[in-house]
Amino acid sequence: MSVAREWLYAFVDARYRPGLGVHRLDGGGRMDSFEQVIASILERRGYWTRTCVKVDLERDEKLAIGRASSPRWELDVVGYRGRDNQLLVLECKSYLDSFGVRSGTFAGKNAKDEKRYKLFFEPVLREVVLQRLIKQLVQSGFCAEAPRVTLESRRREDSRR
Repeated sequence: MSVAREWLYAFVDARYRPGLGVHRLDGGGRMDSFEQVIASILERRGYWTRTCVKVDLERDEKLAIGRASSPRWELDVVGYRGRDNQLLVLECKSYLDSFGVRSGTFAGKNAKDEKRYKLFFEPVLREVVLQRLIKQLVQSGFCAEAPRVTLESRRREDSRR
């Protein structure tokens, strides 16, 4: 299937899900349409998906990442594919009236980017959050034990390719 057709189907899927509109604002006032489109693409590829997943860090984990009073960590899209025990964690960035996030953002050359995209730049934070996520998902029955985990970023321009 062509990428353009996949995008079209995903857009239609996200648009017409009961209770989810493409331009829906969640209770916090943020748009989640891009996350819904990405989730729909993953579902077409055999993943079970959840959007806006909260990771409940315990006190010792918050101390380990240097954020004792941190609220729950939120991940944009989490997908799981049982046939190969693959857990995919995606952070989606799509800004209105912009070209989105440039690939150079993840080159580690800009301190501002490192503060904005902490999960990609802080190895201890990434390890703690992803390990807690795995525990949560296994305990809830969402995935099997010891999944292979991949953290990715999806930008609007990436997804058009």
